[in-house]
Amino acid sequence: MTFPISRPRRLRKSASLRRLLRETRISPASLVEPFFVCPGKNVRQPISAMPGICRFSVDHLLREARESHRLGIPAVLLFGVPREKDPLGKEAYARDGIVPTAVRALKDALPDLTVITDLCFCEYTDHGHCGVVKKSASRGVPLERPPLLRSPLVRRCQASSMRASIACLRIENTRSVALIAATEFSWSSASAQEAHRASIASPTSGAISELVHDSGGTLCSRLASPWRMPARISVTTALTVGFATACL
Repeated sequence: MTFPISRPRRLRKSASLRRLLRETRISPASLVEPFFVCPGKNVRQPISAMPGICRFSVDHLLREARESHRLGIPAVLLFGVPREKDPLGKEAYARDGIVPTAVRALKDALPDLTVITDLCFCEYTDHGHCGVVKKSASRGVPLERPPLLRSPLVRRCQASSMRASIACLRIENTRSVALIAATEFSWSSASAQEAHRASIASPTSGAISELVHDSGGTLCSRLASPWRMPARISVTTALTVGFATACL
């Protein structure tokens, strides 16, 4: 229906009517607070890309999470900053990796807290890609550099990618899916309740969920937002070996 039959403004005539008909209600109980957790003790490191936000070691993370929980925020979202990076992203699924360690500490201190984990493999690999990569047998065609956008944050991310050497690489999906599933299972074993998958995990969610379930994992998973540039910088992720394409 259109005007004059439909007059939505009449539904906003008074504060009491607006409260009665409001569909979206924002309260602390609806919020999830993100945290960037790193190895070490007594670490509180400001993140230049996100003013007012810091990377925390686990001891500081517990203090911040307690305060959030006291304010009524029921959940946290963890982004891990690994101690070391390697081609297979081993610290992502290691039992003593930064995320499982932080999850166990949070659940011991705050059993009622919902702990969500960010699953993007690129922050754990030394090449910066979201999976296992290998060189292709065929020679790669050099890619044109994308034009720099206006945002300083976007320019910084693009510049870090441009400094990478151009190579013809392939993401090995089968091996990558197995390692991502191992990561989810490791975090589930540490008592995480949900994982937000991103990047390479998105088109392979069914396979990952099946592997995790068959292994006895109980993690609830959903796809993360694609707007990840600040988080990418916050976990010090940058491509170091060029661009890669998928390989089933």
